This record gives sequence, structure tokens and C-alpha cells, in this order.
Amino acid sequence: MIGKLEENGRASYIELAQALKINPSTVAKKVKHLLKEGIITIKAVPNPYKLGHTANALIVMNVPMNKIDDVCIRLKPKFNVNLIVTTFGRFNLILGVHYPTWDMLLSFISSELSDTGDISEMETYFVKGVWKRYYGVSSDNHLDQNVAKIDDVDLRLIEELANNGRYSCLHLSEKMGISLSAVSKRLAGLLKDNVIQVRAIPSATKMGYQANAYIFIHAEREKLDEICNRLYSYREVSTLMTLMNGYGIHASILARTPETLYDFLKKKVASIPGVTRMETLIHGELIKRYYGTFHQSESDLAVLSKSEPRRK
Repeated sequence: MIGKLEENGRASYIELAQALKINPSTVAKKVKHLLKEGIITIKAVPNPYKLGHTANALIVMNVPMNKIDDVCIRLKPKFNVNLIVTTFGRFNLILGVHYPTWDMLLSFISSELSDTGDISEMETYFVKGVWKRYYGVSSDNHLDQNVAKIDDVDLRLIEELANNGRYSCLHLSEKMGISLSAVSKRLAGLLKDNVIQVRAIPSATKMGYQANAYIFIHAEREKLDEICNRLYSYREVSTLMTLMNGYGIHASILARTPETLYDFLKKKVASIPGVTRMETLIHGELIKRYYGTFHQSESDLAVLSKSEPRRK
């Protein structure tokens, strides 16, 4: 079920039923259960390169605990902020930000973050290259892609579907105040041109990955590619990118327990030749994520099956 929705989050209950060879009413119940329990979300996953968003950064910060909810609420609606997650460690909040130009990115940092007074400490790491992140959504090399020609109406449609990828075209037409045929045509174009994919995004924690982390690695510059190649091969690594400043590499790690997380960092990351030092931030609460980074496997289905409603 999840696998089919990862391929096409807008597949109808009838289409899913035919593919899975089960009753459409059973499909509807299962999909509703997966959504209600937060096991998956279904949304449009934008391709940042097709949107021309080539100025990317990870921003780590410390926010007073009595203000962190307010900061997250203020930043969550901003389309260019694609990741918001609370953490434990030297910093308590991570943002992932994409903009079309570096000037726009720097303007966001100075006007939306630095001048607010809500943030006590902040460090910005500019993304140089993405090795692993967009499973099936876009190429890791943005040079292989042309920027799509889209307008404000397309962007608004993307934002609506990023909130709920299964909104009907009729609902979108009424909400956006444009014709049903216009919505259908624009959505078909966005999908065809790979500007977005609408898909299920499984929750790593709901799948049994309860000890996840973000690591920032200092490494010998001449060995960055070698280190990234090694990290890329590990399934535990869901996101992998090189940085222009500060640390050389950033990676997101999925682990089922604190013990397996520690074992992975110690035996598989710290032991890689060229890794000199790393800093770890433990995943707290995921506030927002546009770009999917977790793909379920057969082993995860056993965890999932325990949470499905019992059949009468």
C-alpha cells in the first residue's frame, strides 16, 4: 500500500485496489488509517532545481525554549523553508532553506532570522552539492536539469498540494478561484515536467526508527569524495551533502535505537579514513519537511503491520 502511494500519491482507491487486488473500501480504510496515525503524509514534493532554487543552506540555531514554538509557527508557512526540526545537542533547531539566488537567501537570514531577537545563536552552512536526498524526485546534479517556466498560480498550486497531495481538482479550483480545467491542466503540466511528484512520505519514527540524528563532519578536503561515496552506500544515511563552509559534510542518519545509532557512528562513520571530527544533533520533533528522505523497505512492513487496525 505505502509503496504504491510512494509511486503515485494521487492514485484513486479504485486504482490502488486493482493494483493490490483488494476491495476499494478496504483500500480507503487503510489509506485513512495511515494518514490519521501519521504513518504517512501525502503531499507534493517539489523539485527545487526545476523551481530554480539553487541557493541552499542548512541553518542551525539555539532558540529559548519559551520561544521555540513561536519561531516554528512563524517559519512553517514560508515556502522556501523546506525543513524545520527540533534537536538535542549544541543547537535545538535546524532549518533547511532553498532560494533562487544567494542574495535572496542572505536577505532571508538577515531579515527573517537575525533581526527578530528570538534566536540566541545561529550558524549557517551553505550547501555545495547534494549526494543523496531526493529519491526519484530529482537528480542529485542540478546541472542536468532546466528550470521550469512557472508562474505565481503554479506556485500557489504547489503550496496547496504540499499541504495535502490528495486535494481534488474541484477543491483546488474552488479554493484558488480558477477554473477546474485550468487546475487540471496546470497539475498535469507540473507532474509531466517533473516540477513536483505527489507521493506518500512515510514517517521514519512510525516505522520504528526512534533514534535519528543529524551529523556534521570535519574531514580532510582531499578525501571528501571518498568519504561521501562510503556514506552514500549506507542505508542508514538518508541525506548526504557537502558544504561550502564550516563542516565539510552533512548527513542525516536513521537508527532504530540509541545503541544502534551510537554503534553506526562509531564503527561506520568515525572509522572512515579522512574523517577528523563530527558533531551530532539528535532528532527531536519534525515540524516541517517538503522533501522526502525516508523510503520504506520490506523490513519496515513488519513494524507497520503491528499498527494496522485489526480486521473483524
